[in-house]
Amino acid sequence: MTTSATPTFDEIAAFVRQQIAAYTHKKPEEIDIDGDVGALGLDSSDAVVLAADLEEWLNLEIEPELFLRHTELRPALQEIVDVLAEPAA
Repeated sequence: MTTSATPTFDEIAAFVRQQIAAYTHKKPEEIDIDGDVGALGLDSSDAVVLAADLEEWLNLEIEPELFLRHTELRPALQEIVDVLAEPAA
């Protein structure tokens, strides 16, 4: 997905829900970004793949630990949105 516009929080959340659903064999609507990350069934290898998928889509370096250090997805996704909103150096 290539676009010149910066993706919104909702677009990033939808992408992450879709990816996690694929990894965990759940439906995207079952992925609660405000729920406990541990309850999603993500393991460290899923976090690495998710970070890589986001990096490819957003052209932004994302550490896999981002999804492991937060208890909910929302703060992790907000971190990504905040970095995307920063002016280019």
